[in-house]
Amino acid sequence: MRSQVMSFVESMNDSDDQHYHYKLFKTAEVNPYPSCFAIYLKYMFGQLENMQEEEIRGWAEYFRGFQDQDSGIFSDPNAFNRVVDEKHDSDHLDMQFTTFCIQALDCLGIESKYPLKFLEPYHDQSYLNRWLNELDWSNSSNSGNKCMFVAICAIYDYEIFNNQKSKKLLSYWLDWMNNN
Repeated sequence: MRSQVMSFVESMNDSDDQHYHYKLFKTAEVNPYPSCFAIYLKYMFGQLENMQEEEIRGWAEYFRGFQDQDSGIFSDPNAFNRVVDEKHDSDHLDMQFTTFCIQALDCLGIESKYPLKFLEPYHDQSYLNRWLNELDWSNSSNSGNKCMFVAICAIYDYEIFNNQKSKKLLSYWLDWMNNN
């Protein structure tokens, strides 16, 4: 099964010179999301252990190239082409992409370049509670993703950058989840 999966993954590599460009399926356009998935699978199947340091650094710089220095968010410049509705707007896609990139970087054993400063408003318990309460929980898959993105980023921000405010955010987040 592993060889079939990895054969498929490598068949989605759409680059002669940049081995970081992947497609989700044969007729899809190249975008950075499948590149994250390729790293997850390479990690899961132990293939990153055989990768040369230069290649790991190349992958890391590819992902890190999407990170905004001021906010720390990772943004795919073509995400606006994939906005399907107001619930999956570019902010949603950026948060999702941020979680994908930090997880891919973690698989590579590399940190993001910049702290996740976009989390600062969420450090305020009143803001976080208001934001969580205002999510459309009748569409729980979308709202659940949004709150999961914040939690994943807060965990990363705490673990990698030792941001104590993000640790507190997680406490507030868990309190809200346990009480609602």
